[in-house]
Amino acid sequence: MTTSKDIDALAPNSEPLELSSGTTVLIERLKTRQLFKLMKILTAGAGSLLANLSFSSDTDPMEFAGQLAGLVFVAIPEAEDEAIEFVQAMVAPANLVQSPRTKADRIENERLWGNLSAELYNPEIDDLISIIERIVRNEAEDIQKLGKRLASLIQMNQAQDAAKNSSKSNTKA
Repeated sequence: MTTSKDIDALAPNSEPLELSSGTTVLIERLKTRQLFKLMKILTAGAGSLLANLSFSSDTDPMEFAGQLAGLVFVAIPEAEDEAIEFVQAMVAPANLVQSPRTKADRIENERLWGNLSAELYNPEIDDLISIIERIVRNEAEDIQKLGKRLASLIQMNQAQDAAKNSSKSNTKA
């Protein structure tokens, strides 16, 4: 059964974000390629601190969001290009013509994308922080759930490796 939360997870956050220039943008939902871009930021700039993220079910999603945002902001100076690519991949102009039918609609969409691309090439610091803050707030719960799943898979793999190594050492004896 599909719930409203499932539908919300598929739809972009409908709350527009106004940048300092007055440009209004929508924050996209995190998908595979955007997640990889986020991981590039974290591994390039804060790899040694990743182990400090708490994926446990005891951690409140908002507390996790704070931890994740802190890591992202700490990582940005070492992952400047990755951070800009991530932000560019997560933001869309708010006023795009959906399903453009005319040449004028397509031209307008190209103009909006071009303006946004130029603005996000070297965004205002406040805009960068606002965008990342919104992304983290929107995605923290799902990233935390994904982290839990990955941690359990890693533990399962380690247990299997330990069992194989134990079996091999018993066979040699």
